Amino acid sequence: MKLAAAGALTLFARSVMGKGCPNGQVGVGTAMSCLIVNNMQTQCSATQGVVFGEGNCNQADIENMFQKDGYCQPRTFFYGAKVFCEDDDRTVTSVAYNLAIWGNCKEQHVDCSAGPLEYIYIDYCCEKM
Repeated sequence: MKLAAAGALTLFARSVMGKGCPNGQVGVGTAMSCLIVNNMQTQCSATQGVVFGEGNCNQADIENMFQKDGYCQPRTFFYGAKVFCEDDDRTVTSVAYNLAIWGNCKEQHVDCSAGPLEYIYIDYCCEKM
């Protein structure tokens, strides 16, 4: 549990520079970090849902680490973002973030990983409504 907490805080604190979503859209995806520990074994944090900043790979909000993997509601994000999905609990339809609603979400695959043992991906990009 300590590894998951440390990994989440490390991921959130670091600004990962990258392209992110096009045209200033916000992204929704996941983040996971891993460490090499005793005897060269890899230990990874839980996969957490992330809301990415407008047009970049900066992690603007991250879900509470004690919840299940993913990013669909009902999820608690640290700074109040909310991600809404279709009934399949996977397909993002809209995001409430930064005092705005973002919709018309399109499936994307943007790799925001900044180095080895980091797995940070944008799965959806959403336009400001």
